[in-house]
Amino acid sequence: MPDYSIKVDVPLVNLDVLVTTKDGQFIPGLHKDNFKIIEDGVAQKVTNFNQSEAPITAVLLVEFASTNYYFMVDALNASYAFANTLKKDDWVAVISYDMKPYILADFTQDKRAVYGALNQLRMPGFAETNMFDAVFDTLDRLDRIEGKKYVILITTGIDTFSKLTLDKILKKIKSTKDTTIYPISVGFAVRNYCEVHRCGYTTGSEYPSTTWTTTGGQ
Repeated sequence: MPDYSIKVDVPLVNLDVLVTTKDGQFIPGLHKDNFKIIEDGVAQKVTNFNQSEAPITAVLLVEFASTNYYFMVDALNASYAFANTLKKDDWVAVISYDMKPYILADFTQDKRAVYGALNQLRMPGFAETNMFDAVFDTLDRLDRIEGKKYVILITTGIDTFSKLTLDKILKKIKSTKDTTIYPISVGFAVRNYCEVHRCGYTTGSEYPSTTWTTTGGQ
């Protein structure tokens, strides 16, 4: 049979792109003028430009300890606020921590399961908040999952007596691929007031409140 060729003029080609820093951090707020498309050395005209939302895979890591009533209220409010933003295709796990982490809900797309997990946070147990250990354990679990992941860390930033040091947890954060931590500080108003008025005892222990937050990952 003779050879045949088909020529088709395509008026519009869609290109889906994700722009990140060299460390894998998402870059928001880009516009059409920030992009240049070249095909065979010829610049192409960008006619349409839209931003879309992709499903996420995230762990909601919540500090919930018997420290301060206002800390717990802030943590719950922030947790429910995040849960309210979830879309049907998002995958989310819920983990709380005090002395150690507790898996309240494994990865699910059921928002009701997420609410059910948060509803378990009513009676705190220990006053310790071993944040470094909880973050390390969470990152260790996420390292087995392919693709981009997020940790929503709701915390006062206080660490009581984790086995891990700050240097070790920072090393773990940097070595965990495709994972970004978004820390949300709670109890700021109480801690700020007590730092000024020296009221103390805001963390369940006799030492000043301090904060530790970081965003990291690659």
